Amino acid sequence: MLRRKKGITLIALVITIVVLLILAGVAIATLTGNNGILTRASEASIETRGATVEERKDLWKVEQQSDSYLTENTAQALDELLDNLEEEGLITSEERGQIEENGHVVIGSRDIIFMNKPLPSTEETTPYYPDDDCKYVEGDLNSGLVIADKNGNEYVWIEVPKSITKDANTKEELYNALNEYSIDYKDTWGWGLTNSDIWYEGCGMTEEEYNNNYMKMLNSIKENGGFYIGRYEMGSLEPRTESSNATQSAVKIDMYPYNWVTIEEAENICETYSLGNRTSSLMYDIQYNLACKFLEVKSDELTVADIAEDSEKWGNYSNHDMHLDRGKYAIDGENTWIDFNTNSEAVENTIKKKEQRTIITTGASEENRVVNIYDFTGNTFCYTLGNYNTADNNYSLPVVIRGGYYGDNGLYMAACWNSWANSWNERECFGFRNCIY
Repeated sequence: MLRRKKGITLIALVITIVVLLILAGVAIATLTGNNGILTRASEASIETRGATVEERKDLWKVEQQSDSYLTENTAQALDELLDNLEEEGLITSEERGQIEENGHVVIGSRDIIFMNKPLPSTEETTPYYPDDDCKYVEGDLNSGLVIADKNGNEYVWIEVPKSITKDANTKEELYNALNEYSIDYKDTWGWGLTNSDIWYEGCGMTEEEYNNNYMKMLNSIKENGGFYIGRYEMGSLEPRTESSNATQSAVKIDMYPYNWVTIEEAENICETYSLGNRTSSLMYDIQYNLACKFLEVKSDELTVADIAEDSEKWGNYSNHDMHLDRGKYAIDGENTWIDFNTNSEAVENTIKKKEQRTIITTGASEENRVVNIYDFTGNTFCYTLGNYNTADNNYSLPVVIRGGYYGDNGLYMAACWNSWANSWNERECFGFRNCIY
């Protein structure tokens, strides 16, 4: 009887090796890759480090503020804090350099602001940071000074020279001085209607709030020589429709316009963007005029006529052949948003705008950027706190909307021109932009 030899066959050996290779591949993928254990552990370590650095920064700022009330200055200097953080391995030398140069550093998902970079100023205008968590982004007093809050919402400084209001003190004197300065942009249509900053029911504020904020705005302009407006019209994280409830908003690029909203809803959203002791609201009518004047004074491209008579060349109007650089667009009535670089009959890196009514996302075209402000005219009307009234004060459409929309002709509805609406209106062509003062 023959004794069989025990062992494995060649096929079994090959199968075993293949299985081991598969297991090894799975193990490597589990450890590495975008969602691997090692990658996630590294990301968690960075986030933990960032949280620790931010906490230490916050404690340091509290110490700085508390020490200001003492007779002796014993608070730790920034250099000492950075020395300690670097010695403890919480920041790298490169990150320290970023803090020293820019005043802030990004660690993981956190943009940690240690100190505010000084903003440019003159005798005529003194821009400020609305709170300690704001940071400088880009630009200057001529090209458009841009700052951002801690959530990345961006604002541009609208300069209103202090010399304009130096001899004005009362509400009437301040308004008259500012109105005279920006008179080219106060449009009345010649129909006996007057757009004024007078409270009306449904604007989103009580009469007391409206008047108090108005005086705060006027005094802030006199004191600081300007105010901030959103760099972009208010945006939504998701497309809005007639049936939309509230959606998450932001003053950022590549957002869907926050439309289909009443003026009261728009004002309530604006108020959530208040910073420190600064107020955020819709623009009053006089502020919109001042913003138009700012664009005229600071832009090398725009004239009074471009703002007050025909804004076709720099706004999203139906008679504008407009190139897109990013973002999305939607043809009127179709409710479908398309990436700008998607080839179709309508778009091939360009919106063929002749007689085509198309709404776009915020900041989608550099053609609409003037002095670092995007989409000031066209795309959607801009709600303001202005009020339409007649001699008998019995006009039924009190809400002043400015600037025209994507379905308009830039000659028919230029940047400074105004129209009207009911306070309960909400339409696809109605949007808004906030200001800070």
